[in-house]
Amino acid sequence: MKPYTLTILTLIGALVTNLLLATTSIAAPGNGAHVFKDAYCFDYEASTICYTNMAVVTETITPSGNTIFTGNGSNSYIQTDPSGAVYEDSLKYHTQGVTMDSVLKEYGQFFTSTLTVGGGTCTSRYAFHVVNGNIQFDRTTTCS
Repeated sequence: MKPYTLTILTLIGALVTNLLLATTSIAAPGNGAHVFKDAYCFDYEASTICYTNMAVVTETITPSGNTIFTGNGSNSYIQTDPSGAVYEDSLKYHTQGVTMDSVLKEYGQFFTSTLTVGGGTCTSRYAFHVVNGNIQFDRTTTCS
């Protein structure tokens, strides 16, 4: 395995772990959904910075006792400096998982990240999937 591949898998693993913990800790117990939204702006060193976040998290317990959780959301970061230059970063994601007898059996994290600086935009798409301990990972990036 190439060194950068191990680094990427380590970073993705840390991200998945953090998102999994966040998803399971905020999901509704039993069957239900939670919606999270916030947006705010502030001035910082002559720039204006704005954040927007939105997520919907659900958890369902099946008749057999399995737990299925899903999350969908997005966030954006926009920074405008005094010259009018704009830096934008956005992320859209979908996550899902299944636990059986309190053991995670399947987990997937899929997201698209877009970064715009000046006149250039790059979009990255990530897919991370774990089933019974087997890891699948895919990433593509395009810039214009």
